[in-house]
Amino acid sequence: MKDIMYYTMVIIIFLVVIIGFATLAIKIAKGPKKLFLGTKYLGVKKVSISFKLFNTYIGRNFLVQRNQTYEVVYKLETEQGKLSMSLDNQLFEETRSCSEGSRLMTFNTGRPVVKLVGTDAKNGRAEVKLIKH
Repeated sequence: MKDIMYYTMVIIIFLVVIIGFATLAIKIAKGPKKLFLGTKYLGVKKVSISFKLFNTYIGRNFLVQRNQTYEVVYKLETEQGKLSMSLDNQLFEETRSCSEGSRLMTFNTGRPVVKLVGTDAKNGRAEVKLIKH
């Protein structure tokens, strides 16, 4: 009886180890397609990230009042690669070096989405802020 329990436990542990290594090998084989090395702040009215490598996307919903005018202040910087930003399918900005600006916007939805996309972007930062007008 003890031998059967022992061999059963050995087989279960062996299977768990094999499944773990297989999962790890599959993740390594797919490669680092989505990679973000940096810090991020995702607030209610502000999104700020600074990065060493940004090769993925970050999406965030802002909490705003409908039909209220907001000033959108953005600043995008990168040393290499491409960094783009879209806000609620109304404002699109893309840069390969540095871009900043502001714009007055009114949102029809209460939760507009800001999306930051990095394509091989290195050593930079992005900031999007909403200020109620």
